[in-house]
Amino acid sequence: MGAHLGDSILWAAITALLWRKAGDDPARRSLLSGWVAAFVGAVAVTLAIKRIFRRPRPGTGQMLYGPGADQHSFPSGHGARVGVILVWAEALWPGAGWLAPFLGLWIGWARVALGIHYVGDVLAGMALGWVVGKLAQKGVRVDLPRKGE
Repeated sequence: MGAHLGDSILWAAITALLWRKAGDDPARRSLLSGWVAAFVGAVAVTLAIKRIFRRPRPGTGQMLYGPGADQHSFPSGHGARVGVILVWAEALWPGAGWLAPFLGLWIGWARVALGIHYVGDVLAGMALGWVVGKLAQKGVRVDLPRKGE
């Protein structure tokens, strides 16, 4: 189950729910636009790097339910999404952002434990997602709540 918590389709659904909940709030919509830009950017950069390195997956190369659409291991796309989540969690879910590192550890561990990635793939993906997430935040004014507010 943990291996699927980083799936793009899951986070697209979560983003759609957040967008709906934002209503007509322009600040919240701007924040969500930055979040979407970070996710799309992380996916694009990850796929570009995978095409350059073409590192085979560990083991048989079989994914959970077959060969999968992406046969390359480095960097982990799920790791990249985790990196984005780590950067944006507190802005999107004030007070619950502290849970993001635990989610990231669970997803990363699951990808390695299932033989889908090497540890370095996941760590590189997380670092990549973190950088892309930070760059996207620079384009959007992100007001994080301060402690005690």
